[in-house]
Amino acid sequence: TTAMLAMGDALAVELLERRGFGREDYALYHPGGALGKKLLTVERLMRDGGSTAVVGSKTPVRDALVELAVGRASAACVLDGSGRLAGVVSQAELCRRVGATPEVMSEAVGTLAVQGGPCVSCGELVVEAWKRAREVAGDPVAVVDSKGVPVGTVDRRALEDAAAGESGSTGKAGKEGQRGRRKKS
Repeated sequence: TTAMLAMGDALAVELLERRGFGREDYALYHPGGALGKKLLTVERLMRDGGSTAVVGSKTPVRDALVELAVGRASAACVLDGSGRLAGVVSQAELCRRVGATPEVMSEAVGTLAVQGGPCVSCGELVVEAWKRAREVAGDPVAVVDSKGVPVGTVDRRALEDAAAGESGSTGKAGKEGQRGRRKKS
């Protein structure tokens, strides 16, 4: 019986290799499994550009707040002169600054942005992205393409929860789900 199991496994592996079925394919069809969680990419968690505010570094804070409201975004990606990510500024930070000093409304948003703020790549594995994102302050985290152009944002908590799921620990949702279960007697 053990020999039959080994033969079946060897046959399955050979068929998968011949069809070109790789780890990424497995993750696509089994995203909830251990391998699927290890191969989860930032792109699967991010909010795309349609719901992300993107403004130039010289944009007045007033206009940046309008962009944030229109996109219902919690932060804006601030672009440099070449269209690449220069920094990130949160709506909360802008509101704090405006509340303290109303004259800030006419300042360039680039002066308030966290320069080199949290940034991850679109195709990056969530586990690797979380390792880098947790070292830099700021939420949400900007997601950029290979040229450094913002394509969306991802919440720091979503990265953390997804990375924690990979390591086998349960995030907040998992713990809440466990509380509601009855103990078997």
